[in-house]
Amino acid sequence: MTHPNVVPAPQRRDIAGGALLVDRLLAGINKRQRMPLHQMDIRDARNAYADACVQLDVGAVEGVRTQVLSVVAPDALELRVTQPPAVDVTQVLVWVHGGGFCVGNAASTDLLCRWFSAHLQCAVVSVDYRLAPEHSVRQALDDVIAAITWAAREFPGARLDVLGDSAGAALALPAVAHCVSEAGVCVEGLVLCYPLAAPGAVTASRERYAQGHYLTMADVEWMHGLALLDECDALLQPLQRFHWPQGMPTSLVVLPHRDPLFDEGQALVHHLRATGCVVSELHMPDFIHGCLHMGGLFPQVRGMHEHIANFVRPPTGGEELNK
Repeated sequence: MTHPNVVPAPQRRDIAGGALLVDRLLAGINKRQRMPLHQMDIRDARNAYADACVQLDVGAVEGVRTQVLSVVAPDALELRVTQPPAVDVTQVLVWVHGGGFCVGNAASTDLLCRWFSAHLQCAVVSVDYRLAPEHSVRQALDDVIAAITWAAREFPGARLDVLGDSAGAALALPAVAHCVSEAGVCVEGLVLCYPLAAPGAVTASRERYAQGHYLTMADVEWMHGLALLDECDALLQPLQRFHWPQGMPTSLVVLPHRDPLFDEGQALVHHLRATGCVVSELHMPDFIHGCLHMGGLFPQVRGMHEHIANFVRPPTGGEELNK
């Protein structure tokens, strides 16, 4: 299944296949008729979201260790730092989880963070940013900024990359821009997986995939209502930002096509390029929102992981990696 009006573009790769298995997954989910997130109380929704991330993600990864650190930056912030033991850290990847700003946590994405740490032999700093409705999106953004600056300070001289998915991607982009312009942090690569880029927008993909494709628009609207996104548009409207600071990193945007957020993700690619940023695209024509955490089910998702790892992998032999 290919999204209409998608044309080949420079710096683009497609990972094809998987439609039948994705259809089976969706059919199984729909058959079970589990209560949707927007009908749960917030605690049950958070547990259900975390369970789904763990159940579908890559398997156990050995050879790395994870420690939980509490830092003051300036508010109390919990970070999960995963790295191989007895290895000099030459690269650190800051991971910003998704979850609509109100569900999701760093612990539920440990498996994927451990995979990147082992695969790249790098440190992964996973941010437990503050969630709505108890906290504002502005506070979540402050936490992500603090985590990036903490990683740059704690691992001096190491290559620094930032990766976020969905709401995490929506936080990662302005956080990186702030760190580059205000703190002088050098971020080498930025990976945005199915980013939220136009809260409240009416798009063809939001209508086409409003239900039956894992992420539903009813859940999106519920989460964004809890996060009071109408009151923080300036933070989360990159399509309305026409200036990015000098030194913005090369970016990779991952776009599954069967996703309500596909159209705004594609628009973000074009907008970033038009405003001077260097952007590559990875398209998953048969996949759905949240697929980054489905490596336990789909070989195509494991191919996505490999592509992201190659994108952020430091070049060797003085040659720049062709991204």
